[in-house]
Amino acid sequence: MFVAQDIGVFRLNPQPPGRDLEELFVKAESFPDDWTLSNEPPSSPCRAAPLGSGCESSISLSMRYQYTEFPWGGAVQSIYQYLNDEEASKDFERMEKRSFSVNEEFGTPWSIPDDLSFSSESSQQYRLGCHFHGPGERCQLLARYQELIILFSIRRSILDDDRQIELLSYDQLQAVLRSLDAHITSELTDANFQ
Repeated sequence: MFVAQDIGVFRLNPQPPGRDLEELFVKAESFPDDWTLSNEPPSSPCRAAPLGSGCESSISLSMRYQYTEFPWGGAVQSIYQYLNDEEASKDFERMEKRSFSVNEEFGTPWSIPDDLSFSSESSQQYRLGCHFHGPGERCQLLARYQELIILFSIRRSILDDDRQIELLSYDQLQAVLRSLDAHITSELTDANFQ
């Protein structure tokens, strides 16, 4: 049985004038029909950033596909805004190490599956990878666009009663990633956003 939920958004700090970070969230229409926006309590990603990291404003949005007996299926997009490109570039390296680390005792190393050929249109830095950890396969994209870092993490499959349940195919995942990248590219080049 599957449960759909509504949207949940959280703003940690006020944003600089002219930046509406909520406009950068992946659109619900980018996902397969059986995915929906979540209303679970939102997180505050900049609280995890080290002091002095330059993280100025942050929003987190959850996109959830929830299997009632197995609530770990879902996606999260976090947006981190920095004071400038240089601060974002420095923190990208730290976030990349943290976001793509794995204890091989509990999961497989991060890699890009052969069926996934995504590349970012306009980010200055990005990394994509998938790995099996515990209850299934998780994939994520970490990308820097100017002074913004986007972390998009999604549970692509879950293990339930010793069988893998695919929540979305690699083709569907690739379509979501392309939509996210194109949307952010469009928003950042839009004169009203800058």
